Amino acid sequence: MGQTIKWIFLLAILLIIFPMQSDAILSPRETIMQLLKEYSPSGYHLVTRVEGLPDNKELYLGSRKIVLPILKEELTTWVHGDTEKDILTAIGTVVHEMCHYYTGNMAYPLLAEQRVKVPLEEYYDAYYIEDGNDILVKRTKVFNTREIAAIIPESLRTFRFSYVNAEKTLASQILGIYGLMDEFCAYYYGTKAAVEIYPYYRDKMTSGVDRWITYLDQVNAVYFAYPEFKFFILKYLQYAKSHYPSQYREIIENKGLIRTFFIIDQNYAALIARYNTIKEEIFEDLQNEGYTVTEKNNHYQIARAKPFYSHSGNNYFHYFEILLKELQKQEYRLILDELKTD
Repeated sequence: MGQTIKWIFLLAILLIIFPMQSDAILSPRETIMQLLKEYSPSGYHLVTRVEGLPDNKELYLGSRKIVLPILKEELTTWVHGDTEKDILTAIGTVVHEMCHYYTGNMAYPLLAEQRVKVPLEEYYDAYYIEDGNDILVKRTKVFNTREIAAIIPESLRTFRFSYVNAEKTLASQILGIYGLMDEFCAYYYGTKAAVEIYPYYRDKMTSGVDRWITYLDQVNAVYFAYPEFKFFILKYLQYAKSHYPSQYREIIENKGLIRTFFIIDQNYAALIARYNTIKEEIFEDLQNEGYTVTEKNNHYQIARAKPFYSHSGNNYFHYFEILLKELQKQEYRLILDELKTD
């Protein structure tokens, strides 16, 4: 009995000197999932659904069952390092890439659950919508997106023009309008996750200018994909109307595709407005710490006289503004009106 008391006393002393850690060290994957669950529910939903996909997808051709493999990569494929900064800067990319898997593969488990007979030559996408209702979209005939490169002026060939005119073959080219819509959706959800992680930067990170530079640079790199892919999609439709009228008619009569486009368009615009509000809060925080912040000529600058500090980063205003101005033209409004009418 005395020996037992002695060991209990010794254990108590050790716990005082070396207290047990209440939080186990999380892996990069666990950290990302925890951050998404707390700050970006839509990103968390996308990732968990993709990770829960079966190892194959089933297509039903009459009474025959066709099994196609689902090729997935671990989400840590896009995390380069295990530091806090490494993980935070990867979150948007992780959600973006997982969204591609979701769109390209989620339709088939849904169709299989419903025992829907799908001819082998038919392909479907499933677009995640935040109200909880996926939109199933059947792909129609398309032409290669590279064809529209010739009608895009040099002045409008912005950062992601390569999705249209890359030398290597991309899904955004060979899948035509459906490849472009897939990218539009993936960039929206990736940007959304990058924006929504803001409270972590504000509340959990050490105060200082470096955290805000990391946050701003991550979001600034992707937010302007909004007018880029909206422009590419409308340009594709414009070209299809003139050169592939039968394909154009099939596309605009594809109600699920058109509905997805308008939902992502509306949500992406609202997300950018939200980001602009967050930027105002960040700039106010920096000003309270003695910095001045300016945004012009495609850059933002954070500076302080004493002690001297100066940092300049890209905000890509030029790309954003020239494309928004282009999209105000009547030729695009006519396409949008026709989509809404049909």
